[in-house]
Amino acid sequence: MTTINLGQEGRTAAFKLDPSKTPPHIDLPGDLNPKKPKCQEGLYKLDGDTRTLCTASDFKRPIELKTGEGLTLLKLKRVK
Repeated sequence: MTTINLGQEGRTAAFKLDPSKTPPHIDLPGDLNPKKPKCQEGLYKLDGDTRTLCTASDFKRPIELKTGEGLTLLKLKRVK
């Protein structure tokens, strides 16, 4: 489990990474978004200080890191 700080709200949430899969899997807890209490399954990629995440609006794990209808692709950069 890894923890993410949710900014000024002072909340944290744990998420689960599975780097043994190709592409690696990420499971985000449902309590990140009260309107969507289900666990959000996704994919991720690490490249230096950048993490790319892909999730689907139907909560099913996407099969690849890409944009498209019903998919969200985020690029997050570590702040030093």
